[in-house]
Amino acid sequence: MTIFFDAPVSPADQTVFAREVPIPAGLVLSNLFPSVEVDAVRVNLSEIAKKNRAARFRAPDGRIHVADRDGATDKVINMLPLSDSRNQGEYETLQRDMARLGGTRSEALEAAIYNDTEDLTRYVRNRAELAFGDVLVDGKFTPNLYDEFAGVEIDFGVPASNLTTLAGAAQWTDANVATADGLSALTAACDAIEASCGQRPTWALSGRTNVRKLEAQTKVINAVAGAQTGRTNVALSDMFNTFASKGIPTDWRIVETVIDVDGVATRVIPDNVVILGAGDFSDVLEFRYGVTATAMELVDSNRVDFSYQSAPGIVGVVVKGGPPFRQFTFVDAIGLPFLKDAKRIGTVTVR
Repeated sequence: MTIFFDAPVSPADQTVFAREVPIPAGLVLSNLFPSVEVDAVRVNLSEIAKKNRAARFRAPDGRIHVADRDGATDKVINMLPLSDSRNQGEYETLQRDMARLGGTRSEALEAAIYNDTEDLTRYVRNRAELAFGDVLVDGKFTPNLYDEFAGVEIDFGVPASNLTTLAGAAQWTDANVATADGLSALTAACDAIEASCGQRPTWALSGRTNVRKLEAQTKVINAVAGAQTGRTNVALSDMFNTFASKGIPTDWRIVETVIDVDGVATRVIPDNVVILGAGDFSDVLEFRYGVTATAMELVDSNRVDFSYQSAPGIVGVVVKGGPPFRQFTFVDAIGLPFLKDAKRIGTVTVR
């Protein structure tokens, strides 16, 4: 395929448009965690072992203590291509209709390119949303779940102690309403994360099913409302004072996003997992978009005003391919979800 520089919309204008397509409100994770554009095609994974050390008192003329340096393990991985094209899209369909009827309405072709570009950019954002959820669940990015990769896994190194799986009577099921103890499970998980990173979790992500299970647990109701009240349910907001006293986050975000993946309705976060995180969302996870080969073609071309400084990020172009010869809209990206501090997250698999 080659870039069609004489398309009704220039590649530079199409790319600017693609990058300004807003993130849909329904992509909860993409609106919580930032997406950044970087001048790179690789990601350096550095696990920094930050320790909460203290300085030392010394005599007025005594020796100055030299603190240990925080440890780091460096790994370098390539970003992965992330692209989509509109097969027999609005632009190509309109082209054929206009050719058959002898029309020359360039503004209609422009609108078609922009419409296809908007749709394709949203598809790229959807895949980034799935990648966010994939990493948050276990600290690993496994693209072969949805893509053309086989056996690819990027492990960011979340400590095993931060990943809890409930078993038996502790699971949050309808049958275990009287025995499950969600407060104790969440408290223990928060303790593990604090021991790992030195900070108490400040937010939680979960589906509604887990929240409803938690609201109906007898031990939770008794802790929140008292054992003699006869209540069979308490609201999540009723738990916040109890949560605060135990160091459990009171900032809960409900994630029910479902995305179509090759005809299969796929949840961004499984409905049996509660994800806990410490610190600002931007301190924990981000999606990094790098420099694509398509962008470099635009930079190297003398047919479009596109500088290297504009190269990082999503790129939109019209391409020509064949045989059979075709022109269609193409949105290209290269990127990776990047867990900035693996010790800041943890999960509780509740059933």
